[in-house]
Amino acid sequence: MNRKYPKISKNLHFRRTGTNTVEIVDILSEKKWSLNVEAARFVHKLDGKTNPYTIPSRFSKEQIDVLLRELSKRGMFQKSNILRLPKGTFFIPLWEPKMTNALRLTGFFWNVAISALCLPLLLIGLLTFLLHFWEFKFTGAIGGLPLGLIPGIILYEISRVFAAAALGADVRQMGVTLQYFVLPGFYTVIDDKEVQNRLHRIRIHAAGVETDLFLAGLFLILGAFLPNAGGMFLLAAALNGFLALMHLMLLPNSDGAAILSEILGTENIIAKAQEIVRNKEMRTALMAKGIHGAVGIGISYVLFGLQIIFPILLILNILEVIAWIV
Repeated sequence: MNRKYPKISKNLHFRRTGTNTVEIVDILSEKKWSLNVEAARFVHKLDGKTNPYTIPSRFSKEQIDVLLRELSKRGMFQKSNILRLPKGTFFIPLWEPKMTNALRLTGFFWNVAISALCLPLLLIGLLTFLLHFWEFKFTGAIGGLPLGLIPGIILYEISRVFAAAALGADVRQMGVTLQYFVLPGFYTVIDDKEVQNRLHRIRIHAAGVETDLFLAGLFLILGAFLPNAGGMFLLAAALNGFLALMHLMLLPNSDGAAILSEILGTENIIAKAQEIVRNKEMRTALMAKGIHGAVGIGISYVLFGLQIIFPILLILNILEVIAWIV
């Protein structure tokens, strides 16, 4: 009879932070824990196939029991293939890519091509749209919804995988997600914590947005050459443009927030801004630093407010464009 033993989540990143300290980060939830080196080595060997009491260590059975209970309490075990997070969010993995040389080489050429072509193609698309807009027919424009969204969402995630593979990051898994119990989508878990080059990390975060812009330009050009379906291609282009804007918004876990954090050299700038806004002691300490502290507080409030304003504006703009085209 096969017995199921404890198995750690595949989304954990282990990083040595001291002589006898290891930081463990959940890449999806961004939760962090600290363990001593021996405990971290023990945890790393919990693969679901090995009896934890047979893993070589200096821990007694009672100490292992306590450690396993604590790990379970912290949510570090993978109890199901479906991962559930707060606020009705679910992650269902479909693919765990292996970082082969073929994948890294494919990712390199894909990433270079998309990065080089996204802006020129978008500019050409906008120019052709302005020159041929009067020829567009808007019958059947609603077809632009699936035409724009399906390749936009899928290629966004594929581009992130290729960029990560090409630039030395580790892709843990890809799959489908459900947010707030009703909003479906795709997701990719990328561990770029071992990527030392900051520019490479920025390129990984920007890869999906570049693909959105590439598709927007491509659909505009197709609309100019196929004016009878111009309305459909225009809606597809607009949707990918909005996807790019949405991904660049300074919201938690967005590409825009990750890129800004890398540029400023601050880990998770949105979470830090939220903490400053909500913590009076932090604001007092910053004010004591003079003008620089005051500027930091002001920026924190701006970032906090944008998280409320951006989604509302985006939804209103999407509804306006759809209503105008349809």
